[in-house]
Amino acid sequence: RGKAGKLSAFLAMPLDILVEISRHLDPPSLLSMSRANKMMRGVFAHRSAAPIWAIVRANVGLPALEATDLSEMALASLVYERNCHLCGRSSLLVSAHVKQH
Repeated sequence: RGKAGKLSAFLAMPLDILVEISRHLDPPSLLSMSRANKMMRGVFAHRSAAPIWAIVRANVGLPALEATDLSEMALASLVYERNCHLCGRSSLLVSAHVKQH
């Protein structure tokens, strides 16, 4: 049971408390939290979570991003993660990797 028991208490938390906690995170932490399980992904990847992502973006001083074809979550991923958004591969040498595409 170990890990399942510890996580079940977190998942049983009321949604409004989860949202309030998330408002105080930075974008990488919220990205990690959104990938914890299907329920979290459903909450934070949904369009209705855009105001939470906007608050989190403002927490770190990022200006409003005006791309209309991406969600706030996708924009946070683009800015903070090292994965290639074309092939999904992780890359530390961005300029060398971009030349491959």
